[in-house]
Amino acid sequence: MYNNFHTRYFITKEKFQELIKFELNPGDFIMSGAGTIGKIAKVPNDIKKGVFNQALIRFKINNSIMDGGFFLQWMRSEFMQRRLTSSNPGSAIVNLIPMSELKKWTVIVPKRDEQKVLGKILNKLDSTIALQHEQLDELKSLKKYFLQKLFI
Repeated sequence: MYNNFHTRYFITKEKFQELIKFELNPGDFIMSGAGTIGKIAKVPNDIKKGVFNQALIRFKINNSIMDGGFFLQWMRSEFMQRRLTSSNPGSAIVNLIPMSELKKWTVIVPKRDEQKVLGKILNKLDSTIALQHEQLDELKSLKKYFLQKLFI
C-alpha cells in the first residue's frame, strides 16, 4: 500500500544531472500529492538511483532530532492527514496544503528516545490491525462459501 518503489520510467544520465535536486535517497520520505493524497513511505536502502516526479513530495528529517519510525506514524495519523488537507474544507476535491504553509508550522515532538519507543509501539499496533483485517476477510469469505453451498 505505501511502499511501492518500482521503477516505471528511465531517463538519461544527462537528464538525471539536470534533475539532481529531485534525487531520492535512502531514508527520505516520499508522499503522494495527487491521487492517493497524503500517503507516505520511507525510501528503502536498496532504492535504485532516480528522481521523483511532480506528483510526489519529498521530506528529509534531521535524524538527530526526529526518529524515522515516529515521523512515519505521525504523518500517517488521522490528525496529520486532516491538517495536510485542511486548506480546502468542504471541497469535493482533496488537495494538500501548500508546502509554503507547511513550512511555517511549529512542531513540538517528544524526545528522540521516546519517539523511537512510540514509533515501535504504533508500528506493532498497525501490524496487529492489518492481521485482524486479514482474518476478518478470511472469515467473511468462509461465511460466503458456506452460504453458497447451503443455499444453492
